[in-house]
Amino acid sequence: MYRLLIVIIILGTLVSATAAQSPVDFDQIKADAEAQIVVDMEALDVPEGSTPELQMHLVRNKRISAAYSIIYLQNPDLNWMGLAALASDLVGQQLTSLQEQGAPSLFPEQYQAIADGNKGVYDDIYWQHVAYVEGGIEAMEAAGEEGLITEMVVESWREIDKGTEEGLYQGAYLMVAYEQEFVLQPIVYADHVEFYAASTALVDLNSPVPNHDVPFTGANIAELDLRMDWMVNDITAEWFMMTDEQVQLVLETHIEFIIRTKDETFRAQMVDTLCDGDADCISNLDATCDIDADVACYIDALGE
Repeated sequence: MYRLLIVIIILGTLVSATAAQSPVDFDQIKADAEAQIVVDMEALDVPEGSTPELQMHLVRNKRISAAYSIIYLQNPDLNWMGLAALASDLVGQQLTSLQEQGAPSLFPEQYQAIADGNKGVYDDIYWQHVAYVEGGIEAMEAAGEEGLITEMVVESWREIDKGTEEGLYQGAYLMVAYEQEFVLQPIVYADHVEFYAASTALVDLNSPVPNHDVPFTGANIAELDLRMDWMVNDITAEWFMMTDEQVQLVLETHIEFIIRTKDETFRAQMVDTLCDGDADCISNLDATCDIDADVACYIDALGE
């Protein structure tokens, strides 16, 4: 079963996209998307020197990364979700590092902007992927007609819906371009260009793709053209040319993103996906790997 999932992910770029289905309820999809990343503030474990608000950013980031991972594991032809999970986790690592360095006190606006950017991208793209899975390209055309997404985003879905490697790559490119220019640029970078000009060289910004040690080498991460060159020509290109070893690492990484949330709903969705709905497999995983199990437990159980 584990080998089968690896093969599915490897061949994901060649799998035809979801056929058009019934109309979808965009408002409900958005409400469900918001609900699954809500953080229980009263249940937060707040370390000394931190605050509930700061910890909320980290916990919410983990839930966002896990939500992306589930969509990707369920629909491996939707490549961009897999990369989005890795990129979101990279943001989480940055937020953690910044907290440890006292950045929320020293640079509160910049820190908040990074956290808001993580949430802003989720709010923009996650519901779209759910809508596409449920309603196919007709749902995305309808979203465009209702003004919920721009023509550029609709075109990205048209490319993805072709189900070809070229179409999936072009669709991913359009999504990356849109999110970087129209979501992240105004939220994270536009008001802090000088700050990033002075700090980019001091921060280790590396590709989130496993075994792909390609850092951002531009002078200023806030410069859209420089960031897009790195995102498209280095990161996205590598994502679409991963080796079998990288694909396996990606699978294990997505499992880690999901189980670290300690969320039983996320875990149940993951187990059902890993087992392709097979009742015996699900029963075995449930019996072998509880909510506190690590990635190795799932990989070993799937390999039995």
